[in-house]
Amino acid sequence: MNQKQIHAVVQMVVEGDRGPYAVATASDFEGSITFSLDPSVWQESIRPGRGTHVILSNLERKQAGWRANKVRLLQPEDEQASSKVVTKYLVNALIRQLKKQEKPVNYEKKWKRWVDFAEREWRDLTSLVADPEISDAYKTRALFILLVPDFRLIPYYWKIHESIFKSYVDLGTKIDLKSLAPKQLDDAKEFLYIFFAYAKAYDLKKCMYTYNNYVLELMSILPSDQALKWLDLFELNDVYEWINMDDLSGYNPFRDLLYNKALSNDVKVVADIKMRLIILQELSGLSTPRAKHEDALFCYSNITQLWIFGYKKGAVCVWGMSLFLDQVEFIIDSTPVTYPNASRIFEHWRIDTILAWAKSNGPEWLPNKFAKFIMEKGGGFTVYDKRDIVTAQSLIEILKDEADYITTLRKEIAIGKLHIDAIKRGVEQEKEEEGYILKDMSI
Repeated sequence: MNQKQIHAVVQMVVEGDRGPYAVATASDFEGSITFSLDPSVWQESIRPGRGTHVILSNLERKQAGWRANKVRLLQPEDEQASSKVVTKYLVNALIRQLKKQEKPVNYEKKWKRWVDFAEREWRDLTSLVADPEISDAYKTRALFILLVPDFRLIPYYWKIHESIFKSYVDLGTKIDLKSLAPKQLDDAKEFLYIFFAYAKAYDLKKCMYTYNNYVLELMSILPSDQALKWLDLFELNDVYEWINMDDLSGYNPFRDLLYNKALSNDVKVVADIKMRLIILQELSGLSTPRAKHEDALFCYSNITQLWIFGYKKGAVCVWGMSLFLDQVEFIIDSTPVTYPNASRIFEHWRIDTILAWAKSNGPEWLPNKFAKFIMEKGGGFTVYDKRDIVTAQSLIEILKDEADYITTLRKEIAIGKLHIDAIKRGVEQEKEEEGYILKDMSI
C-alpha cells in the first residue's frame, strides 16, 4: 500500500451499484485513481465535483488501477496547494452545497421581497440572524453575506449600498458570535474557515484583520480541543505594519490572546510555543522582523510583562505564574550577548515584581539566573528611590557569592541614597521658600 499523500484532481463522480465514487487523476500516476464517497473514505461533508482538488492517501493497486482508501480536500496549508486555486474552489464548493440544501424549497421570492422592502444594510442582516422566528435558511444567507470577504462572491440576491468597500468584513463590521444559536454558529465556523483562507490567499488585509478577531472570539467560546484547531489559522502578529504617536504594531493579536480571560490556558501554551519559534527563527537569522519595532523578542518580553503595570500585591497574571516564570526564563536564555535592546528586556520598574515572584513561585535557580541577567546583559541596576534600595538589597542577597556584583550594587545604593537625600532637601528648601513668600502675603 502506498502511504504517500498525492495531490489529485477529480474528473468525474459516478453513481455506482455499491454507492457513489469518484475518478481522479494525478501527475505522479499513469491512468486514473478511484475512491469511494463513503464516509469511511471521503473525509469531508462537502461532496466533490469535477475539478475538485483532493489529497489521496493509503493507495493500493487493483486490477483496474489505483484505489485510494482515504481522501480529503486539498487545504491552503498543504504543501501541494496553490492557495488561490484551493480557496477559490472551496468557496465555489460551499456555494454549491448551500444551493443544494435549499432545494426543492424556493426561498428566492420571499428573500427578494425582504431585500427590496427597504434599503438594507449589515444591521438588518444581523437582526435577521438574531430573530428566533426566522427560518434557518434565511439566517444562513444573512451570515454568508455578513462574513464573505468579497461582495462579488455572494450567490444570493442582494443590493450593495457600501460599494467603496469589498465586503462588510472589509468595512470592519463584526457580529457577536457568542450570541449565535448552535446552527448559526456552525454555519459561521464553516464560512470563517474558508473565507479567512481566501482572504489570506488574495492578501485582503482589512478582511484578515476582522477574521483574526473572529477567530480569537471563536477560540474563547469553543472547548479547548476545538479551539486549538483554529489556532493554526490565527495570526500572532498584526496583519499589517503601522506606527503612530499612541501605538504601534508588533504581535498585538498574541497579546490579546494571552490576556483573554475566557480563553483556555491550553490554547495560550500552544500559542506561546508558536511565538517562541518565531523569536528563535529571528535570532538565528532564518527570518527578519517586518519592521524594526516588530522585533519578536522585544515585543514578547513587553507583552508578557504588561500585567505588572499597576501591579497590586497578590495579583496573578491571567495565564498563571508557572507559564509566566517559564516565559521569563526563556527570555533570559534567548537574549544574545550583543542584543541591542537587552537593557530594556526587563524594564527597571518591573524588576522588583519579577524578582519577588521568582523567589516565591519559581524554580530555585531562577532568582539567581534573573539577578545575573540584570547585572550582565541588562546593564546593571540603578537606584532611584527607596523602593529601588529594597530591590538592590534583594539582588545582593541572591548574588551573595558574586563579589563584583555586590560591590557594584552597594555603590549604587550609596549613590542612590545621596540622590534621594538631595531630592528631599530640595523639596524641603522649596517648601521653606514658599513659606517665606506666604508669610509676606499675610495680613
